[in-house]
Amino acid sequence: MLSLTRSNAQPLNFTAITKQEKKQGYLSNFTSPLLQLTPSHAFTLEQSFEGVQVFGGTGSGKTSGSGKALARSLLHAGYGGLVLCAKPDEAENWLAHAKATGRMGNVLHFSESNPLRFNFIQYELANGASPFDIAELIDNIRRAGSTAESMGGGDNQQFWQDAGRDLLTAAMLVLYASTGGCVLDDLAQLIATAPRSIKEGEDDEWQRRSAFFSHYMAAVSHDGKYVSLANLDKAAVGYFMGQFAPMSEKMRSSIVQTLMTSLNRFNYGFLNELFTKNTNVVPEMTHDGAIIIVDLPALRGADQRIAAQIWKYCFQRATTRQASETTRPVFLWADESQYFINEKDVEFQSTARSSRVTTVYMTQSLPAYKHAIGGTEKANTATRAFIANLRTQIFHANNDPETNLYAADLIGKSIVWRKNVSENESASKGKSRSWSEAVAESLSKGSSWGDSHTQGDTLSRSSGENYSRTFTGFGFFHDSRNKGSNQSNSASVNESTSSSIGGNRSNTYGTTSTDGTGESSTYGQTRGHGAQEQKDYRLDPDHFNHHLRTGGASNGFMVDAIIVTPALPEPFTQISYDQRVD
Repeated sequence: MLSLTRSNAQPLNFTAITKQEKKQGYLSNFTSPLLQLTPSHAFTLEQSFEGVQVFGGTGSGKTSGSGKALARSLLHAGYGGLVLCAKPDEAENWLAHAKATGRMGNVLHFSESNPLRFNFIQYELANGASPFDIAELIDNIRRAGSTAESMGGGDNQQFWQDAGRDLLTAAMLVLYASTGGCVLDDLAQLIATAPRSIKEGEDDEWQRRSAFFSHYMAAVSHDGKYVSLANLDKAAVGYFMGQFAPMSEKMRSSIVQTLMTSLNRFNYGFLNELFTKNTNVVPEMTHDGAIIIVDLPALRGADQRIAAQIWKYCFQRATTRQASETTRPVFLWADESQYFINEKDVEFQSTARSSRVTTVYMTQSLPAYKHAIGGTEKANTATRAFIANLRTQIFHANNDPETNLYAADLIGKSIVWRKNVSENESASKGKSRSWSEAVAESLSKGSSWGDSHTQGDTLSRSSGENYSRTFTGFGFFHDSRNKGSNQSNSASVNESTSSSIGGNRSNTYGTTSTDGTGESSTYGQTRGHGAQEQKDYRLDPDHFNHHLRTGGASNGFMVDAIIVTPALPEPFTQISYDQRVD
């Protein structure tokens, strides 16, 4: 039994089927577990009906990892299913899965070398399809060779598609009214001989040799047995005589040629052999446990993609008709699913839960889908609408930035604390020398008169010198030396008349000089720590590029994947697959 492991948990195994489910041969309760994702949470039957999308670049291990685990869980649970093959080795993988799970007896290998046949038009008519349903079926499969036409074409492209569908629907109504059925070769002949002008439609010679006119007369003779005369009149007279015949030759030829190219594919080759003869396998057999492997690899060409679309379209219609609460669950499987998508997938997936069908699509990236759909802005919208309907999404290693960003956005963001650290370091060193000298001189005079007069002379001189040393730090001193001299003269005269006159003179001269040198240095270092709250990805987009193992000997044969599913209470979980476990 295949095991899954988480890097921080014990190995995980498939949960056993209950006794009741084992007796009936398949899981039936919505809560029945398919695949154990964590020790406490399983991927259930109900969640599988919501669809699975697997992304992974080439060599990421998506086929041998998630693909293998999912395929074997579905087979182990008793599902029937339809497998669409894109690569030549896809059928071999599924034969190995069937053998490992004891389901080889349920395999129906539909290929060119096997005798299985499926006349899809007769099958649909037998299940009550109307002429309009058959026209829609043929219109869908004729566009399968280029899915860009199906979903992503521009306005001009859409015009030609609509014109081709109108022609196909009108022709189908005339043919069905004539024969009560539809043979593609007869349909092609009817279109090829339709009237090219109103005048031609009235020409006796044209009426004699035209397959269109023969079918029209036969339809009229049936008097509404298969198609009402009102609808016949709208198709034959309203469309062919009222719209088709008056068209310009260039426009009419373009529409006919495009449609005939698709129909003529069924006149030869394996499409003719496998899809227009008898029928011995039908989609409803999957509800009895059959595993239909359509081994016509889509990588080989448009005919193979048409074959896959035939099976897919009929399978989807069958599951819608057959579904009930007691119906065996079935699956639709497509690796390299970009070769198989069309506009019907979105509509079908919206009802998949009630149809009890599990869709598993696997591709490399979002751009792979967009390129297949047409590469336009409409393709971008169609892609997002499509994958939004597949609620369980699994991401393997991928180097596509768009897909990785989509995965990170899908998982979402949360509040985180971001640490920050800052460090600063500084150093400085300096050396200085200074010298200064100052000279000062002053002179003052004064006189006064009064009742007395005094006169006298006085002479005074003084001189001095000061010296000091100051410690400035780091082993240096500052020296200071001051010198100065002073001289003053005074004179006075005294008389009896009490009048006086006097004067004073002061003269000072001095010099100061300073001479010193100094040297200094500083060093500093600061460090800071902090944290900031912000909203950021729970899982960075880079994680999908560089941190998921891709299997092989260099990775110990381990494959990692990130799973996002409603089955889990947390936004995502990482699962590891051991490629060696069978």
